[in-house]
Amino acid sequence: MQKLQFQIQAWIQYQLRATGKHGIHSPFVYQLYEQAILPGLISSPETGKIEGLRKQLLKDSRILAVEDFGAGLGGKEIPKINRPISKIAGSSARGLKFGSLLFRLSQFLKPHSILEMGTNLGLSTLYLSKGNPNAQLMTLEGSKAIGEVAQEHFQQAHINPTVVIGEFSSTLESIDWSRNKPDFIFVDGNHRQDPTVAYFKFLMSKAADQAVFIFDDIHWSPGMQAAWDIIRSDTRVQVSIDLYGMGICFTGRDQAKEHFILKF
Repeated sequence: MQKLQFQIQAWIQYQLRATGKHGIHSPFVYQLYEQAILPGLISSPETGKIEGLRKQLLKDSRILAVEDFGAGLGGKEIPKINRPISKIAGSSARGLKFGSLLFRLSQFLKPHSILEMGTNLGLSTLYLSKGNPNAQLMTLEGSKAIGEVAQEHFQQAHINPTVVIGEFSSTLESIDWSRNKPDFIFVDGNHRQDPTVAYFKFLMSKAADQAVFIFDDIHWSPGMQAAWDIIRSDTRVQVSIDLYGMGICFTGRDQAKEHFILKF
């Protein structure tokens, strides 16, 4: 109940403070907002297939044994929780509104290398890939069982991202960053304050000089909101955008530091 009350209060504050394009004075942010954030839901054969897959997953009764990393830290064997795919799809996978946003951001920004933290069942990965098929794409997933299901979806969609399975703090250290400098990073894997801030700080040292960081559910809890405030206040972030459901940060931009709360 406390979390729900927090979310309601955060939503009210967002609604009171959010502005439209007429409050944007940055030419870059104005163009981004008008072309990539505002247009609304995407209706195309590609997005239709992704949403068709979502409908199938919401009815999928298969049970997956999913690793519980929160309970398995400290050198202990990681326990597993049995979860139906339908529940995973219903509680974790972003819907068409934010899928369309990821598609448009990938399409508009044309990144060379995308890093996604939190593959889940692969729906957001599909949106990112279809938005910019030429980008190199790496996606990290903590659960082996969920990652295997996602890979089935990638094969069906004829995309071939690099899928890395394992607990994030370990897999991040195992990546050869000299060969992978992501300039588009989507973080949707651990909705807690300290890990989220730690991922940002680590990836700042590995990302391309000019990069975009996208954080999911920035007002999901007091901890996530605090993490967002720390990240957007970082001196290396020139532009930050609060869309309530997601937060976007740009680094390496030649402009004064600005923060925007925009209607979405």
